[in-house]
Order: sequence, then C-alpha cells, then structure tokens
Amino acid sequence: MKKKYHISSILLCAGYSSRMKSLKPLLKLNGKTFIQTIIEKLEHVSDRIGVVVGYKADEIIQHLETVNLLDKVDIIENKQFDLGMFSSLKCALENINADWYLYHFIDQPSLSLEFYDMFLGLADKKTNWIQPIHNGRKGHPILFDNFIKKLALGSNYNSLRELSCNNEITKHYCHSNSDLIFEDIDTPKDFLKLI
Repeated sequence: MKKKYHISSILLCAGYSSRMKSLKPLLKLNGKTFIQTIIEKLEHVSDRIGVVVGYKADEIIQHLETVNLLDKVDIIENKQFDLGMFSSLKCALENINADWYLYHFIDQPSLSLEFYDMFLGLADKKTNWIQPIHNGRKGHPILFDNFIKKLALGSNYNSLRELSCNNEITKHYCHSNSDLIFEDIDTPKDFLKLI
C-alpha cells in the first residue's frame, strides 16, 4: 500500500486479561499468538508499531524476542496500566509521533490485511477520526490524527469514548463488510468460539 501519511499503530497489551484467566497477547490462533498475528499484519501498513505493555510485560517482551518481532516494534511500558486502556493510549501517544495513529486492541487477531489496506487508505486532511461500521454499529480499530492526540494529552478526558463526543472532531464512518470489527475476546468461552 502506498501511504500518503506517516502512520503508527498502537497495540494495547498492558491489561490483566482477568476475565480470560490467561494472558491475551499470548493466546494462540492457527499456531500463532494474537500479538504475533497482529504485528505481522500491521508491519505491512504501519511506519511504526508501538506495543504498550504493563501486566507481565517481561513475558510479552520475551515472546516477541522468541518470534523475532522485538526489533520490529517499539515497546512502551505503561507503569500505570491499572488505570485502564485510556492510560495506555496516552502513554503511547507521549512516546510516538506520526500523522495518523491506528488504535488497536489485542483481541482482534482476525482482521485481514485487505481490511487494513482499505482502512488506512482512508486517511485524509478532511477528517480527524475514522471508524469502521457494520450494519450501523461502530467497531474497531480506530484511526485518528494529531488533533485527537492533542485532545487526549492536553485535557481531563477519562476515556476515548468521552473524548469522541467533542463536537470539534470531524469523523468519517466507513462501511465494513465484516463483523470482525466487533471481535472482542474477553473470556475462555469467547476464545473457544473463535478457535
């Protein structure tokens, strides 16, 4: 994909995975871990990949080294990961500069490379926020620009959802043919359905 903008991906891997009772980044699908699967796709469409770690950071870093991906990512440690996902996002934004940022959850390993090519190709100067929808329902990942970064780092917002209500944001919702934009693997039952 020929990119018009410098795009960095932010992959959140800092949480406790408490409902899963196993570390989500290291769950395996088709012989590869979630984190490996996602990074191998993101490296084709991103200029940089920031992996935000917190809980059991050493295990995740060791795994990335084992699968020869450690040199392809920027490890960003969120020492306040227990404050939630928005704290991890802000930690990443403090450490990465780009034109656009792809905000990606670790429990979406099934999105295709074709989806990323299409989605990241939508970045333009007319919008600040790009989000996929399927049957009228909003999904993830989210692509946003430096205006959103400035809002996230320079305000008292408590979540990206709260920030998204700012009426200065210009949004574009793009139709996705796939319901994989809703993929959310939180429990062992969710994981069994996936595999």
